[in-house]
Amino acid sequence: MISKFFWYLCSLTIILLILITVPSKNNTGSSANQSELLNISSSQVFIKKLISLLVILFLVLSVILLIKL
Repeated sequence: MISKFFWYLCSLTIILLILITVPSKNNTGSSANQSELLNISSSQVFIKKLISLLVILFLVLSVILLIKL
């Protein structure tokens, strides 16, 4: 039961973090804007690593929940 709670919590956290990190600029046609997209700040690097860790945790919890069935 507690693993299912962490599974839901992990999935919602992943969704929220992805929505936060997606750039909201619509006009990416110029080369200046494209170079800004490649320029990642250190906070975004941390968030991307956190998302990766949460995705791995989500997959592990999915396997655990599948085995329990």
